[in-house]
Amino acid sequence: MGIVRVLPDVEDWLDADAESWSALPDREYAALVRRWRGGFLPLIAVGAPSSQGNRAMQVIADRLPADVWLFSGVQVPGLQNTGGWGAAGYRAAGLRGMCRELANRLELVAVAADFSWSCVFSHEAGYHVWEELYERSPEAEPDSLSSRGLS
Repeated sequence: MGIVRVLPDVEDWLDADAESWSALPDREYAALVRRWRGGFLPLIAVGAPSSQGNRAMQVIADRLPADVWLFSGVQVPGLQNTGGWGAAGYRAAGLRGMCRELANRLELVAVAADFSWSCVFSHEAGYHVWEELYERSPEAEPDSLSSRGLS
């Protein structure tokens, strides 16, 4: 039995707002999460500058359409993300719009395919915290998705 689950609401959103999408199998999900943790958790831990709330959503909107990874199941306590409803992961090609309410409700993490930015969503958004978007240089990432089986 695998660890990655299906999120029908995410799949409906991607059907409407992406050129194409695919669900990640367990191995690719695990590689994506490892890479994200290595690239973004250090930024979060040191309180690196970020865009929050409406500003974060505007930064994302300005970068769409784009190829984006979406996943849940990763706890980011400092940003009030408890991991959502468990492990799920998707690759969206040509994503045209971010479904903010759904991303917050499911506590998704969105990351650009080139790992230049990532946004952490939280079910607490608007109450105690806001969505947080972190930016980083893709050159800072030594491993590529293809080298981890995520192409």
